[in-house]
Amino acid sequence: VLKAIVKGRVTGRTRPNLVVMPLTNVAYLAMTRTPDGIYIMGPPTDAPLSRIWGLPIIQSEALADDTGMVIDTDYMKIRMRKDMTIAVSDSHAEYFAQNTLGIRAHIRAGLQVDRPKAIVKLTGLRH
Repeated sequence: VLKAIVKGRVTGRTRPNLVVMPLTNVAYLAMTRTPDGIYIMGPPTDAPLSRIWGLPIIQSEALADDTGMVIDTDYMKIRMRKDMTIAVSDSHAEYFAQNTLGIRAHIRAGLQVDRPKAIVKLTGLRH
């Protein structure tokens, strides 16, 4: 993780501010101990593992095991692809009789990355 932070700073000219990794790898980090049984990332009685090398950790189910990302979020933004649409109806099942409304909202958006080197991929993480 530290090597990825350095790579983002040196080659990407970014200031990484977020680490994203799967829960399996976060759990592995949290359970790693020294030979005499001391938890490296702090004892289980402390707050759950939420930072590494000073950066917050976000757990993601979208990443494959043993992978992750170190990111500078300043070079990313949500790009709206289509305006939000909202539909309201009382015609589902017994909604009319119960004076209930069903609301559906739909939005199309994507992540725009202005500097691709703001994302440094982590591979080979153990779990």
